[in-house]
Amino acid sequence: MMLSRYALFIFIVLLSCANKTYEGGNLSLRGFYSSPSEIIDALKGKDGYREQFMLGQAYKEKKEYKTAIFHFANCCFTTFRAQKIKIYPQPIYKFITGFHIKSEFYDSAAYEIAGLFYLYREFEYTVRFADLVSKKEKALYRDAVVLKSQALASLKRHDEARAALSEIMDKYEDLDSRALFHIRLASIHEKSGQLKDSVKEYLNVIRTDEKSWQAKTAADELFILLPKSGMTLNGEENLIFAKGLFYSGRYAQALESLNRISSSGQEKKILLARIRVRMNDVMSAMQIAESPDGNRQARAELLKTVADELWSMKRRYDAIQHYTAAAKLAIEPFSQKSLKRAAVFLEERKIAGYDRYLLDYKNRYPNDSSSAYFLWLLARNSIAANNIAGARTYCEESLEKYPASASSDRCRFWLYKIYTSAGDTQGAFKMLKSMAAVNPDSSYTWLLLKNVRARFTEDMLNKGWEQSVKKRDRDEMALYHTLLFLSEKSISKRNRRLGDFQSSDVEPYKKFDSQIRNMKVSSKYSGQFTLIEKYFEIGYSPGIMREIGIIPADEKLNEEKYIALAHLAKKHKNFFISVHSGLELLKLKKMKENILFLQDESLQTLYPHAFSDCVKSSSVKYEIEPEMIYSVMKAESLFNHRAVSSAGAEGLMQLMPDTAAGIARDLNMREFDMKDPCVSVLFGVKYISWLKKYYRGDFELMLAGYNAGAGNVNKWKERFADRDKDYFIEFIPFAETRNYLLRAGKYSLHYSLLRVH
Repeated sequence: MMLSRYALFIFIVLLSCANKTYEGGNLSLRGFYSSPSEIIDALKGKDGYREQFMLGQAYKEKKEYKTAIFHFANCCFTTFRAQKIKIYPQPIYKFITGFHIKSEFYDSAAYEIAGLFYLYREFEYTVRFADLVSKKEKALYRDAVVLKSQALASLKRHDEARAALSEIMDKYEDLDSRALFHIRLASIHEKSGQLKDSVKEYLNVIRTDEKSWQAKTAADELFILLPKSGMTLNGEENLIFAKGLFYSGRYAQALESLNRISSSGQEKKILLARIRVRMNDVMSAMQIAESPDGNRQARAELLKTVADELWSMKRRYDAIQHYTAAAKLAIEPFSQKSLKRAAVFLEERKIAGYDRYLLDYKNRYPNDSSSAYFLWLLARNSIAANNIAGARTYCEESLEKYPASASSDRCRFWLYKIYTSAGDTQGAFKMLKSMAAVNPDSSYTWLLLKNVRARFTEDMLNKGWEQSVKKRDRDEMALYHTLLFLSEKSISKRNRRLGDFQSSDVEPYKKFDSQIRNMKVSSKYSGQFTLIEKYFEIGYSPGIMREIGIIPADEKLNEEKYIALAHLAKKHKNFFISVHSGLELLKLKKMKENILFLQDESLQTLYPHAFSDCVKSSSVKYEIEPEMIYSVMKAESLFNHRAVSSAGAEGLMQLMPDTAAGIARDLNMREFDMKDPCVSVLFGVKYISWLKKYYRGDFELMLAGYNAGAGNVNKWKERFADRDKDYFIEFIPFAETRNYLLRAGKYSLHYSLLRVH
């Protein structure tokens, strides 16, 4: 029976995916993007130590542990392999301790073998294999020592287990490692009958980070252990215990622990109020806040605490009355935070009087950036009410006081429209210049400049550029630079113009590019970054995240972490890590994602042509521009093929399960995996092609439909039938869809400009 046209196309696409020919079929792509079964099918019979490690991991994921041990053993040496070996501890141990040249995966393999024999309860050999792991990789060594201590505890060699952990506890600075050590020590103490010591260690877990999952585990264990220990907690310990119980959801028990504290400090009152709210006893919580011995400062903090707890429970309307009460006390910082929360909530729901809260906030806190946002909200609501004069006043005030705020792009965009409508060409041109100079990364900027580009001939743009350079008018230079880039779509011409800008505009982007390109790191963790490249080479994400995870949260170290990750991920084609790290690095440096100044390699980092073979196949089949496909991937998942949204959308193209199932039926596919990059691209592009036909190629409606569904878009079209496209976009009721549409539109335009790159 002949294959249908659809079935043949799908077969070709999936065959391409199975062979992982996205960008050359190397091991990193296979490791990052293949399933365990695909890895086994592709690498079976391969003799390299990297392939052997990957096979070990694949079989481990499939729970075929003995086969996994065989392959882990065979990745220990650079060239020496054992074709046949009995999968018992002694022969495996003898083999991997043989006199051969160790591979770079020796330590990882020894740890994996130790862990698998631990599952088989071979505790003596677990210790021996764990001892083979060197200190070279800090996180791997930490995990090996923890595994060793677990095995020793299982052998009832508790003193040795404690000693193993105690030896390394002070060598790790990150909170996760410290919590892990305390929780393992607590377990060992408990197993050895030293219950009071176990209690102390569980308390240390909660002290380390009371909101962590480890703290919740510790609180649950303490709840069972305390009565057995015969230990009486002091006031500080009861408070720590109560916090752990609170975050693990044991509110009644947390209350009991608090009641054992004789003192009545503010920290106790705050926790007590939170517990009472969680127990649906808001009245008691308010009595704590209004107790006569409390001063106004304490009362304001407690009022906000009650409001915050109600808010987190999604009892928003109840929370607002307490926020407004806290705001009226005029005690900082509680009043400011409370007023901000109340103002945003009331404006979002258009509750009568919301404008008074917005105005009150901006008058009381003129130096806070939220005041700029509130002025924009007042302007936006004025536009909706067709009060153009009011919108103009609010936007002009916002730009005068906060010219570079996060809302300045929206104010400039709408002022441009207002000025143009009023015939104020000078004012409109000023807004154009400011947007290009101050808001070069804004979706509003690119939406506007794309629309006005047609009003300029190429000759006008070149003359405008030359005159702006002579005048050294930076804003005007930015405008003509952008318009010329839109017109020429030439990276080389863009690059030549950069020489006319001030070094302060261009040098930060050159430095950014150089740091990533050369992986410039110098902290004591720099060796850690070099070590993880071997994991990138085989696409082993757990190894990467394990070693990165022990780096403490520090601004300088975060910068180095993102430099290293962006460099290595770009080199080895993990598109999500590459783009995410590049964007995070820009944030740390307080720089914009400005494609007008970004250097060539940085553009490749932030705008990758990910899964290009899959994109090309689907693009040709369904006649959808590759730029749109890449823009949807970047806007939806940031190229994370394993992404799952809170609503349940999956994969690169973030399709909901029902939508994916419908597309699969159309394609006669009974089985599919939305986390397979090629499948996600195929399904997403087919859906876009349907939207293209349905909306007759209207780009904005296609994007809105992709995010919110055609049913919602049709309602909005009807509601805004007499308005222009800019108004339609601005007043889409779903903020997520509005932001998505603008963001994806910008990315699509950027990809079209970088097509030749």
